Amino acid sequence: MLEAIMNRFYIAYDLCHNTNSLISNKDIDYQYDKTSSILDNPHENQLIHTFQGHKDWVNSVAFSPNGQLLASGSEDNSIKLWDVNTGQYRGTLKNGWWQKGHQTPVISVAFSADGQTLASAGDDNSIKLWRISTGKIFRTIKKEGLWVNSVAFSPNGKMLASANETSIQLWELQKGKELLTLPGINVVAFSPNGDTIATGGINNTIKLWDVKTGKELRVFKQHHLPVSALAFSPDGQTLASGSKDRGIKLWDVTTGKMLGLWQGHLHAISSLAFCPNGRTLASASYDNTIKMWEINTDEALCTLEGHNSCVNSVAFSPDGRTLVSASYDTTIKLWQ
Repeated sequence: MLEAIMNRFYIAYDLCHNTNSLISNKDIDYQYDKTSSILDNPHENQLIHTFQGHKDWVNSVAFSPNGQLLASGSEDNSIKLWDVNTGQYRGTLKNGWWQKGHQTPVISVAFSADGQTLASAGDDNSIKLWRISTGKIFRTIKKEGLWVNSVAFSPNGKMLASANETSIQLWELQKGKELLTLPGINVVAFSPNGDTIATGGINNTIKLWDVKTGKELRVFKQHHLPVSALAFSPDGQTLASGSKDRGIKLWDVTTGKMLGLWQGHLHAISSLAFCPNGRTLASASYDNTIKMWEINTDEALCTLEGHNSCVNSVAFSPDGRTLVSASYDTTIKLWQ
């Protein structure tokens, strides 16, 4: 009993007081070079930093809206926060005696538009909403059979979309009320204006839905295997989809026309992210690599190699100058 109480004490102390880095002093000396960009020299592998500290696979990673903070969700049941400018570990959000966090792997993390809230999804059938300022949970959304694979905030921060193996839920966040349930599987993405969501899954199709009415707007059916990643362009006119068939497709949201097909990864696509400039797309794959694609060309600009296992998640910084990636190798990497 005493040992269990002391363990809980140390967990609480770690969250509230630990400002030490989990990486070497050499790494802590790292500072951003604000004058350079990952797109300035696309044919060079520009790995600039590696965050280490998770004890198991890192499933998801997200930049805060101001680009100063990273959140990472892991198979070790925790979420870690990292200072992007210094490389320092900022704290861990997890289950403890003071709050009921995830007790199973964290599958997806997402920041609200104001940067004050972090949403996390676990395979414990729950979504947790965390206050970044305090590291505390202020709401848990739980529903029977809600096995959550991904979460996405609406651009105005008032709604959250969650995807599971059978459906998509839309939640009003002020009270945690379920607004809408749609048939959809595995992945979900909000359009930049918040009026539309895209869903995809094991039926190999992508669907667009009207957020207010729940009406199906359009269906895309060109993938040969399950859809595993979706991303809207910043202007909302183009949708990118990645699949377990290893292909990446670009779609005109208005007409439904397929604009392009990219092939080059050797395994399934796990994550997609548009650069804020709208001209570049990053793709992560289970082939351990990340590829950068220019929208109007047929070939990859470059391939980023450095992870030793499947790459699960990629995201661009808000200024588009830095890319972050997360992997089964338990690390998070910054590319510039």
